[in-house]
Order: sequence, then C-alpha cells, then structure tokens
Amino acid sequence: MTRSIVPFVCALLGASPGVAQDLVLDENVPAAGGDFFEVAFTVPANTAELEVVRIYDEQDAVLDFGLYDPDGFRGWGGGNKEPLVVGTQAASRSYLPGPMPAGEWTLLVGKARTGGQDVPLRVEVTFRSAATLAVDDRRGPYEAAVLDQSPRWYLGDFHVHSRESGDAVASLDDIGDFAASRGLDFVVITDHNTDSHLALLTATQAGHPNLLFIPGMELTTYQGHLGVYGVRDYVDHRLPLADQVTAYRDQGALVFINHPVLDLGDACIGCAFEHESFGEVSGVEVQTGAATLFTESALAFWDTIRPLDDPGAGVLGAVGGSDDHRAGQDLGLAQSPIGSPTTRVFASSLSEAAILEGVAAGLTVVQIEGPEGPTLDHTSYVEDFEYSSHTIYTTGAAGTTLLAVVGGAYESVADLTEDDQVVEVDFAYADHDVDEDGVMFVRFELWRGNTPAAVSGHLRIHPCVDSTCRPSDNGNLLACSCDQSKAPVPAVALAALAGAAVALRRRRCRLG
Repeated sequence: MTRSIVPFVCALLGASPGVAQDLVLDENVPAAGGDFFEVAFTVPANTAELEVVRIYDEQDAVLDFGLYDPDGFRGWGGGNKEPLVVGTQAASRSYLPGPMPAGEWTLLVGKARTGGQDVPLRVEVTFRSAATLAVDDRRGPYEAAVLDQSPRWYLGDFHVHSRESGDAVASLDDIGDFAASRGLDFVVITDHNTDSHLALLTATQAGHPNLLFIPGMELTTYQGHLGVYGVRDYVDHRLPLADQVTAYRDQGALVFINHPVLDLGDACIGCAFEHESFGEVSGVEVQTGAATLFTESALAFWDTIRPLDDPGAGVLGAVGGSDDHRAGQDLGLAQSPIGSPTTRVFASSLSEAAILEGVAAGLTVVQIEGPEGPTLDHTSYVEDFEYSSHTIYTTGAAGTTLLAVVGGAYESVADLTEDDQVVEVDFAYADHDVDEDGVMFVRFELWRGNTPAAVSGHLRIHPCVDSTCRPSDNGNLLACSCDQSKAPVPAVALAALAGAAVALRRRRCRLG
C-alpha cells in the first residue's frame, strides 16, 4: 500500500475546508482472500463531515463499497458512482448521518468481480470542519403504521428498491405513488445491505395514507440474495450467512431467499442462490419480475427446501417481488414495474406486524400476472380422518388450468372456462405422500398454457384425532383448531387461505 498526503494548505487555497491533512491511499485489492478487503484510515478530531472518492478501472472489475466508523456501520452504497459523504447531520444516499468519532474508520471493499486479477484502487479522503450537505428534515425514528384494521386480503410487492440502493434511482414518494396507481396496499423497501431508508419511512408514510411502507433489506452476497422483511437494525453482512439469518430473525424479521435460480452471470452478480449453509429461512421468492423463464425452476427449488420431513418446522412461505429499481419508470426490457408480480396476503390488518404474520403462516397467493391477473382462495378441512377436502374459489381465471401440488407431486384438477369458478376436490391420505405424523402439504396453482399464473402458499394438513372444531383464539383470521379434549397429542394448527366472508359462509373447520 502507498499513502500520499495532500497537505492541509491545499484546503486553505480552496481545495477543501479540511480540519487536517486529507488523504490519498493507493491500494491493491487482491483477487484472492475472500469477498471483502478493508482500507483503514484515521479520522481526526473535530471532523464534521468526510468525503470518500474511489477510483479504479471499471472496465476490468466491479467493486462495491461501504463504510464503518469505530462504533459500527455507516452505510453500504454498493456500486454508487458518486462520492461517499457522511456527516453529523446528513449523509449521501445509502449512508447514515451521526456522530463523527475520531479514530480508525474502515472503507469496506466488496470484490464483486475481479477477473482473477488484483485491482489497483485509489481512495481519496477529504475531512471537513463544516458540513456541505443540507440536513434532510424527513429523517426520524421509524414508527410502524396501521392503515386499515379489516381482516382481508391485501395486495403488495415484497421486493422494491429505492435510491438508497446504489443501483436504483426511485424516490420513496415515487414508489408510493406508482404502487398506489396499480392498486397495491403495501410495498417492502429492500435496499441492498443498508437500512438507511428506515429513518425516511415515517415521514414518507405520512404522505401516503393508503399505501403501507414496510422496512426491509436485500441481503446481497456474491453467492445469493435474500429478502429481509421487518428490518430494525443492520447486521454485518461479512458474518456467515446463517448467523445473519439468525440475527434478523431475532429482530422479528422474516428472511426469504430471492430469485434462487436467476443465473445471469455477470449481468446479475450473485443473483442465483449458491449458499449451502444459510440457516432457518422463512421462505422463497418464487417469482421475481414479470418474466416467467425461471418460474418453474424457482418452484422446484422451493419444493426442495420445504421441510416435508419436519412436522414441527412449519410451512416455508412463498412471495413474489418485482425487483423494481425505478418506480415503474423508463424500464428496460429486463426490468419489471412494482406490482409485477403481486403478492396477496391474508392479514388481520394493513400493518407491518399483521402482514408479516400472514406471510409466516403461509397465507399468500402470488399473482404472477400482476394485480389484475388470475388468483384463487381456498378453504380446507379433514373428513373422516381419510381425506382432506378443498374448495377453491378462482377469480379472473378463464382459460387457465387449476393444478394441485400434493406432497410435492402435481395433479390436474380442472380446466377453467369462466373467470369466477368454485371447484371442490378431495385428496385421500392413502394415495399421497405424508410424513411420519400424517402431515400432508398441499398448494394450488393456476397455469395459462405452460406458464404458471398464480401460486398459493402451502397448507400443512394434519389429520386431527377428533374432527369436532371450535374457534381458535385467533379470531381475526377466523381460523379454527381441532378439539383437544379427546386428543392424546396436541393438534397442529394449519394454514387457511380464505377470507372472512368465505369462513362465515361455509362454517367449516378451517385449517389455519
């Protein structure tokens, strides 16, 4: 490493209002040695703001950048092209304002692509005694909102980037406006490896009373991406992935594997999921964007990691996300607007807590064709301990085929000729794969020709010892559980995918 010093006198001559000698650091980022490289530098006392410029040959390599102060995380801009600026009251996008402690800071360099060669890197650090960035009055503590207290299906998008992601341009307000124009109820903001948007959400939410913003993150590694829903605090993305997943779940967040089979090489570095050890994830993003080239493979991936052999593990959920970076504007051929696909979630209210609760319970339907595309609801119950019986309510589904996936195997149920149809089907336990405790996993899909159009979450169906049902404590979801009075072992609550009106209309034991 070579360090050049730009004398403080340069600041006096107008180069910069520095508080001490600015730095020019010439580094060599090694191709070997893991995914990250650290550049340490010392920040002097009384620094109000610092600026970091990174210079390298972008034709031969792709590097990402983040910043840590002596006390921890200050942001991750990834491939941001503009200078990185942080100060006491303001910061450039992707980064966090706050105290400017003197001592050793670290510029974290992510080696997205090196071509197998070491990468020469110049880092220019400027220290300032006075801030140059304007204070952003929108910043403040995040306060979770409740926009609607009705138990019903809510439509949303679980994968949306704002300009706080280094590769995105959309403002939060533009995201809210566009999502509302498509009839959505919520969006999850999933910026790459940063929670800098969190402090902006409360002020943004105030201007969008009918569109819920949920704080999230796309945990972005060079071997796969994961969506984190309900983020409160950043977790160091240099840690082993399983440790990160555990830490986010300890916050109460859900962690989903994003676009698991999206192998586009250098066009999307790390997009295909290659991690072998990743901890206890909550589910899979089975549809990313509007294109369906990878959908069947993503569904197969979902089936391979669903815990069929562990009746205590619960259902592995399914969501869809657009991966929109531009709030639906000026999209390229490979990009999709917010809402394509749409994920329907049955929740007790339009709030972060209720939406995540519904997702965790498997109460989702991914509408691959967007908010106007075909969809389905269904109720289920166990009959005579031999059959699971299902009633499926389809909407906008004319010209599609209804399929069931039972124990991982596809079965054709009906060709639909009308937009709104009701279909009933039974599955005999003796004819299908169940685990050692008799649990059967069932989901339903609508296909248009050879392409999936809608995918439900899984029902985890357990044959109850006694078929008499009573209402559960979770009245908002109108679920029910089997009578425990004659059962030698606790019954398992099972996922239900129908709205309150259906439950009231049928008065059947809903497996939820």
